[in-house]
Amino acid sequence: MAAPSTTFELIEQVLSLGLCDPAKLSSQFPADRSLPDSPRELVQLLVDEGFCTRFQGKMLLAGKGRRLAVGKYRLVKPLGRGGMGSVYLGRHTTLRRQVAVKVLRGGSATDPLATARFEREARAAAALDHPNIVKLFDFGVCHGVPYLVMEYLPGKTAQHLLDTSGPMSVPGAVYVATAIASALAHAHARGFVHRDIKPFNVMVSPGGGVKLLDMGLARTLEGGDRLTEQANDGSFCGTIDYLSPEQCCGGLVDGRSDVYSLGATLFTLLTGRPPYSGSPAEKFAQHQNAPPPSAEQFAATVPGELVQVVGRMMAKRPIDRYRRARPWSKRSRSGVLPNFS
Repeated sequence: MAAPSTTFELIEQVLSLGLCDPAKLSSQFPADRSLPDSPRELVQLLVDEGFCTRFQGKMLLAGKGRRLAVGKYRLVKPLGRGGMGSVYLGRHTTLRRQVAVKVLRGGSATDPLATARFEREARAAAALDHPNIVKLFDFGVCHGVPYLVMEYLPGKTAQHLLDTSGPMSVPGAVYVATAIASALAHAHARGFVHRDIKPFNVMVSPGGGVKLLDMGLARTLEGGDRLTEQANDGSFCGTIDYLSPEQCCGGLVDGRSDVYSLGATLFTLLTGRPPYSGSPAEKFAQHQNAPPPSAEQFAATVPGELVQVVGRMMAKRPIDRYRRARPWSKRSRSGVLPNFS
Protein backbone atom coordinates (compact mmCIF):
# COMPACT_ATOMS: atom_id res chain seq x y z
CA MET A 1 0.00 0.00 0.00
CA ALA A 2 1.66 3.18 -1.21
CA ALA A 3 1.59 6.47 0.66
CA PRO A 4 -1.51 8.44 -0.42
CA SER A 5 -0.68 11.28 -2.78
CA THR A 6 -4.13 12.88 -2.64
CA THR A 7 -6.79 13.32 0.03
CA PHE A 8 -9.12 11.09 -2.01
CA GLU A 9 -6.58 8.25 -1.89
CA LEU A 10 -6.23 8.75 1.87
CA ILE A 11 -9.99 8.47 2.43
CA GLU A 12 -10.05 5.33 0.27
CA GLN A 13 -7.29 3.75 2.35
CA VAL A 14 -9.04 4.57 5.63
CA LEU A 15 -12.21 2.92 4.32
CA SER A 16 -10.52 -0.10 2.74
CA LEU A 17 -8.60 -0.82 5.94
CA GLY A 18 -11.75 -0.55 8.04
CA LEU A 19 -10.24 1.99 10.43
CA CYS A 20 -13.61 3.60 11.13
CA ASP A 21 -17.35 3.29 10.48
CA PRO A 22 -17.98 4.12 6.77
CA ALA A 23 -21.43 5.57 7.47
CA LYS A 24 -20.08 7.87 10.15
CA LEU A 25 -17.22 8.97 7.91
CA SER A 26 -19.61 9.70 5.02
CA SER A 27 -21.85 11.67 7.35
CA GLN A 28 -18.96 13.74 8.66
CA PHE A 29 -17.42 14.23 5.21
CA PRO A 30 -20.28 14.53 2.67
CA ALA A 31 -19.47 15.03 -0.99
CA ASP A 32 -20.02 18.77 -0.78
CA ARG A 33 -17.64 19.28 2.14
CA SER A 34 -14.31 20.68 1.11
CA LEU A 35 -11.27 18.71 2.22
CA PRO A 36 -7.79 19.96 3.09
CA ASP A 37 -5.40 20.23 0.19
CA SER A 38 -2.84 17.69 1.42
CA PRO A 39 -3.08 14.18 2.91
CA ARG A 40 -1.08 15.37 5.92
CA GLU A 41 -3.63 18.07 6.70
CA LEU A 42 -6.47 15.59 6.26
CA VAL A 43 -4.80 13.12 8.63
CA GLN A 44 -4.66 15.80 11.29
CA LEU A 45 -8.36 16.50 10.73
CA LEU A 46 -9.23 12.78 10.94
CA VAL A 47 -7.25 12.48 14.17
CA ASP A 48 -8.91 15.56 15.66
CA GLU A 49 -12.38 14.22 14.82
CA GLY A 50 -11.69 10.70 16.09
CA PHE A 51 -11.65 8.74 12.85
CA CYS A 52 -8.12 7.45 13.31
CA THR A 53 -5.35 7.68 15.86
CA ARG A 54 -2.15 9.65 15.50
CA PHE A 55 -0.27 6.35 15.15
CA GLN A 56 -2.58 5.17 12.36
CA GLY A 57 -2.26 8.49 10.55
CA LYS A 58 1.52 8.32 10.75
CA MET A 59 1.51 4.79 9.31
CA LEU A 60 -0.81 5.84 6.46
CA LEU A 61 1.34 8.80 5.49
CA ALA A 62 4.45 6.58 5.54
CA GLY A 63 2.86 4.12 3.12
CA LYS A 64 2.63 1.45 5.82
CA GLY A 65 -1.15 1.34 6.15
CA ARG A 66 -1.27 -2.38 5.32
CA ARG A 67 0.55 -3.12 8.58
CA LEU A 68 -2.44 -1.75 10.50
CA ALA A 69 -4.57 -4.70 9.32
CA VAL A 70 -3.71 -7.89 11.21
CA GLY A 71 -6.28 -10.54 10.39
CA LYS A 72 -9.64 -9.41 11.79
CA TYR A 73 -7.96 -6.80 13.95
CA ARG A 74 -6.82 -3.24 13.37
CA LEU A 75 -3.86 -1.80 15.24
CA VAL A 76 -4.75 1.36 17.16
CA LYS A 77 -1.54 2.37 18.94
CA PRO A 78 1.68 0.83 20.33
CA LEU A 79 1.63 -0.49 23.89
CA GLY A 80 5.17 -1.80 24.29
CA ARG A 81 8.06 -3.82 22.90
CA GLY A 82 9.62 -7.06 24.03
CA GLY A 83 12.59 -9.13 22.97
CA MET A 84 10.90 -10.58 19.90
CA GLY A 85 7.66 -8.74 19.37
CA SER A 86 5.83 -5.44 19.54
CA VAL A 87 2.50 -5.16 21.34
CA TYR A 88 -0.31 -2.91 20.12
CA LEU A 89 -3.75 -1.94 21.26
CA GLY A 90 -6.03 -3.50 18.66
CA ARG A 91 -9.71 -3.59 17.80
CA HIS A 92 -11.78 -6.39 16.28
CA THR A 93 -13.29 -5.06 13.07
CA THR A 94 -16.75 -6.56 13.74
CA LEU A 95 -17.06 -6.89 17.51
CA ARG A 96 -15.17 -3.62 18.18
CA ARG A 97 -13.62 -5.34 21.20
CA GLN A 98 -10.30 -3.92 22.37
CA VAL A 99 -7.46 -6.45 22.49
CA ALA A 100 -3.69 -6.54 22.73
CA VAL A 101 -2.00 -7.73 19.54
CA LYS A 102 1.56 -9.01 19.76
CA VAL A 103 3.34 -9.11 16.40
CA LEU A 104 6.65 -10.85 15.78
CA ARG A 105 8.97 -8.01 14.90
CA GLY A 106 11.43 -7.38 12.09
CA GLY A 107 13.92 -10.07 11.18
CA SER A 108 12.47 -12.42 13.79
CA ALA A 109 9.55 -13.07 11.47
CA THR A 110 11.88 -14.87 9.04
CA ASP A 111 13.83 -16.71 11.74
CA PRO A 112 12.47 -20.28 12.06
CA LEU A 113 13.56 -20.56 15.70
CA ALA A 114 12.01 -17.23 16.65
CA THR A 115 8.80 -18.22 14.87
CA ALA A 116 8.74 -21.58 16.64
CA ARG A 117 9.24 -19.91 19.99
CA PHE A 118 6.45 -17.45 19.22
CA GLU A 119 4.14 -20.36 18.42
CA ARG A 120 5.22 -22.02 21.66
CA GLU A 121 4.17 -18.90 23.54
CA ALA A 122 0.74 -19.22 21.91
CA ARG A 123 0.44 -22.88 22.92
CA ALA A 124 1.54 -22.16 26.48
CA ALA A 125 -0.94 -19.30 26.85
CA ALA A 126 -3.73 -21.38 25.31
CA ALA A 127 -3.08 -24.21 27.78
CA LEU A 128 -3.49 -21.92 30.80
CA ASP A 129 -6.75 -20.50 32.10
CA HIS A 130 -6.35 -18.52 35.31
CA PRO A 131 -7.59 -15.12 36.48
CA ASN A 132 -4.02 -13.97 37.12
CA ILE A 133 -2.65 -14.97 33.70
CA VAL A 134 -3.36 -12.92 30.59
CA LYS A 135 -5.82 -14.74 28.31
CA LEU A 136 -5.06 -15.70 24.73
CA PHE A 137 -7.89 -15.13 22.23
CA ASP A 138 -6.33 -15.90 18.88
CA PHE A 139 -3.20 -16.80 16.94
CA GLY A 140 -2.54 -16.35 13.25
CA VAL A 141 -0.19 -15.35 10.47
CA CYS A 142 -0.76 -12.20 8.39
CA HIS A 143 1.46 -11.19 5.47
CA GLY A 144 3.86 -13.91 6.60
CA VAL A 145 4.16 -12.47 10.13
CA PRO A 146 2.82 -14.44 13.14
CA TYR A 147 0.71 -12.62 15.71
CA LEU A 148 -1.00 -13.29 19.04
CA VAL A 149 -4.25 -11.70 20.19
CA MET A 150 -4.63 -11.38 23.97
CA GLU A 151 -6.95 -9.65 26.37
CA TYR A 152 -6.25 -5.97 26.72
CA LEU A 153 -5.29 -4.97 30.25
CA PRO A 154 -5.71 -1.30 31.10
CA GLY A 155 -3.16 -0.47 33.74
CA LYS A 156 0.59 -0.32 34.25
CA THR A 157 3.33 -2.87 34.69
CA ALA A 158 4.73 -3.25 38.17
CA GLN A 159 8.02 -1.94 36.78
CA HIS A 160 6.31 1.25 35.58
CA LEU A 161 4.74 1.74 39.01
CA LEU A 162 8.17 1.33 40.62
CA ASP A 163 9.74 3.78 38.19
CA THR A 164 7.08 6.44 38.77
CA SER A 165 6.03 5.93 42.40
CA GLY A 166 8.86 4.06 44.09
CA PRO A 167 8.57 0.95 46.28
CA MET A 168 5.16 -0.51 47.03
CA SER A 169 3.72 -0.74 50.52
CA VAL A 170 4.26 -4.09 52.24
CA PRO A 171 0.59 -5.15 51.80
CA GLY A 172 0.63 -4.00 48.18
CA ALA A 173 3.83 -5.86 47.32
CA VAL A 174 2.61 -9.03 49.05
CA TYR A 175 -0.75 -8.77 47.28
CA VAL A 176 0.96 -8.59 43.86
CA ALA A 177 3.41 -11.41 44.69
CA THR A 178 0.62 -13.62 45.99
CA ALA A 179 -1.40 -13.14 42.80
CA ILE A 180 1.61 -14.14 40.71
CA ALA A 181 2.28 -17.10 43.01
CA SER A 182 -1.28 -18.24 42.35
CA ALA A 183 -0.71 -17.89 38.60
CA LEU A 184 2.51 -19.91 38.87
CA ALA A 185 0.78 -22.63 40.86
CA HIS A 186 -1.63 -23.02 37.95
CA ALA A 187 1.15 -23.02 35.33
CA HIS A 188 3.38 -25.44 37.25
CA ALA A 189 0.48 -27.85 37.83
CA ARG A 190 0.06 -27.98 34.06
CA GLY A 191 3.74 -28.57 33.40
CA PHE A 192 4.92 -25.07 32.48
CA VAL A 193 7.77 -23.02 33.94
CA HIS A 194 7.62 -19.31 33.09
CA ARG A 195 11.38 -18.58 33.40
CA ASP A 196 11.06 -14.78 33.12
CA ILE A 197 9.26 -13.54 36.23
CA LYS A 198 10.06 -9.85 36.72
CA PRO A 199 8.17 -6.61 37.46
CA PHE A 200 7.98 -5.77 33.76
CA ASN A 201 5.94 -8.96 33.18
CA VAL A 202 3.39 -8.15 35.89
CA MET A 203 0.42 -5.94 34.98
CA VAL A 204 -1.50 -4.13 37.71
CA SER A 205 -4.88 -2.65 36.76
CA PRO A 206 -6.47 0.41 38.43
CA GLY A 207 -9.06 -1.84 40.06
CA GLY A 208 -6.41 -3.99 41.72
CA GLY A 209 -6.27 -6.82 39.21
CA VAL A 210 -2.88 -8.50 38.77
CA LYS A 211 -1.93 -10.48 35.66
CA LEU A 212 1.19 -12.40 34.62
CA LEU A 213 2.34 -11.51 31.10
CA ASP A 214 4.58 -12.99 28.44
CA MET A 215 4.82 -16.75 28.16
CA GLY A 216 7.60 -16.29 25.58
CA LEU A 217 10.19 -18.18 27.65
CA ALA A 218 7.76 -20.68 29.15
CA ARG A 219 9.01 -24.24 28.95
CA THR A 220 7.21 -27.50 29.43
CA LEU A 221 8.53 -29.87 32.09
CA GLU A 222 7.66 -32.89 29.96
CA GLY A 223 10.91 -32.76 27.99
CA GLY A 224 11.58 -32.49 24.29
CA ASP A 225 11.60 -28.69 24.40
CA ARG A 226 14.97 -27.61 23.00
CA LEU A 227 13.94 -24.38 21.28
CA THR A 228 15.53 -22.03 23.78
CA GLU A 229 18.80 -23.89 23.82
CA GLN A 230 18.92 -23.76 20.00
CA ALA A 231 17.95 -20.09 19.85
CA ASN A 232 20.46 -19.02 22.48
CA ASP A 233 23.28 -21.45 21.75
CA GLY A 234 23.30 -22.73 25.30
CA SER A 235 23.25 -19.31 26.96
CA PHE A 236 20.93 -18.27 29.76
CA CYS A 237 17.28 -17.34 29.31
CA GLY A 238 15.51 -14.71 31.34
CA THR A 239 16.36 -11.27 32.72
CA ILE A 240 19.63 -10.94 34.59
CA ASP A 241 18.29 -9.09 37.66
CA TYR A 242 15.85 -11.94 38.38
CA LEU A 243 17.67 -15.06 37.17
CA SER A 244 17.85 -18.11 39.39
CA PRO A 245 21.34 -19.51 40.02
CA GLU A 246 20.59 -22.56 37.89
CA GLN A 247 19.56 -20.33 34.99
CA CYS A 248 22.83 -18.45 35.28
CA CYS A 249 24.88 -21.61 34.83
CA GLY A 250 22.59 -23.42 32.38
CA GLY A 251 21.42 -25.98 34.93
CA LEU A 252 18.12 -27.83 35.32
CA VAL A 253 15.19 -25.43 35.53
CA ASP A 254 11.87 -26.27 37.20
CA GLY A 255 9.14 -24.51 39.17
CA ARG A 256 11.58 -23.61 41.93
CA SER A 257 13.40 -21.36 39.46
CA ASP A 258 10.21 -19.32 39.14
CA VAL A 259 9.99 -19.20 42.95
CA TYR A 260 13.49 -17.68 43.04
CA SER A 261 12.63 -15.10 40.37
CA LEU A 262 9.41 -14.23 42.17
CA GLY A 263 11.42 -13.77 45.39
CA ALA A 264 13.75 -11.36 43.56
CA THR A 265 10.70 -9.60 42.14
CA LEU A 266 9.11 -9.30 45.59
CA PHE A 267 12.38 -7.87 46.93
CA THR A 268 12.25 -5.25 44.17
CA LEU A 269 8.61 -4.38 44.85
CA LEU A 270 9.45 -3.84 48.54
CA THR A 271 12.66 -1.87 48.07
CA GLY A 272 12.42 -0.27 44.64
CA ARG A 273 15.68 -1.89 43.48
CA PRO A 274 16.76 -5.34 42.25
CA PRO A 275 18.49 -7.63 44.78
CA TYR A 276 21.99 -7.28 43.32
CA SER A 277 23.91 -4.47 41.65
CA GLY A 278 27.00 -4.17 39.53
CA SER A 279 28.01 -5.29 36.06
CA PRO A 280 26.25 -8.21 34.37
CA ALA A 281 29.15 -10.49 35.30
CA GLU A 282 28.97 -9.36 38.93
CA LYS A 283 25.21 -9.96 39.02
CA PHE A 284 25.72 -13.46 37.60
CA ALA A 285 28.22 -14.22 40.33
CA GLN A 286 26.01 -12.80 43.09
CA HIS A 287 22.98 -14.80 41.98
CA GLN A 288 25.09 -17.94 42.20
CA ASN A 289 27.15 -17.24 45.32
CA ALA A 290 26.11 -14.20 47.36
CA PRO A 291 23.60 -14.64 50.19
CA PRO A 292 20.16 -13.17 49.50
CA PRO A 293 20.13 -9.53 50.58
CA SER A 294 17.76 -8.48 53.34
CA ALA A 295 14.95 -6.16 52.29
CA GLU A 296 15.18 -4.59 55.77
CA GLN A 297 18.47 -2.97 54.71
CA PHE A 298 16.59 -0.87 52.14
CA ALA A 299 13.06 -0.67 53.57
CA ALA A 300 12.77 -0.57 57.36
CA THR A 301 9.01 -1.26 57.26
CA VAL A 302 9.47 -4.81 55.91
CA PRO A 303 8.64 -7.24 58.76
CA GLY A 304 11.20 -9.85 59.71
CA GLU A 305 8.86 -12.71 58.86
CA LEU A 306 8.57 -11.45 55.29
CA VAL A 307 12.36 -11.02 55.06
CA GLN A 308 12.69 -14.71 55.95
CA VAL A 309 10.17 -15.66 53.24
CA VAL A 310 12.07 -13.70 50.58
CA GLY A 311 15.33 -15.23 51.79
CA ARG A 312 13.98 -18.74 51.44
CA MET A 313 12.52 -18.00 48.01
CA MET A 314 15.98 -16.83 46.92
CA ALA A 315 17.96 -19.70 48.44
CA LYS A 316 20.88 -20.67 46.20
CA ARG A 317 20.04 -24.36 46.14
CA PRO A 318 16.60 -25.23 44.69
CA ILE A 319 16.17 -27.87 47.42
CA ASP A 320 16.32 -25.11 50.06
CA ARG A 321 13.54 -23.05 48.48
CA TYR A 322 9.82 -23.50 48.74
CA ARG A 323 8.92 -26.40 46.50
CA ARG A 324 6.02 -24.65 44.82
CA ALA A 325 3.73 -21.68 44.84
CA ARG A 326 0.19 -22.32 46.03
CA PRO A 327 -3.17 -20.84 45.01
CA TRP A 328 -4.86 -18.08 46.96
CA SER A 329 -5.77 -18.89 50.53
CA LYS A 330 -7.49 -17.03 53.35
CA ARG A 331 -4.07 -16.33 54.88
CA SER A 332 -2.58 -15.02 51.65
CA ARG A 333 -5.56 -12.71 51.07
CA SER A 334 -4.85 -11.02 54.37
CA GLY A 335 -1.81 -9.38 52.79
CA VAL A 336 0.65 -10.80 55.34
CA LEU A 337 2.68 -13.37 53.39
CA PRO A 338 2.70 -14.97 49.95
CA ASN A 339 1.47 -18.54 50.03
CA PHE A 340 4.07 -21.27 49.44
CA SER A 341 4.77 -24.81 50.58
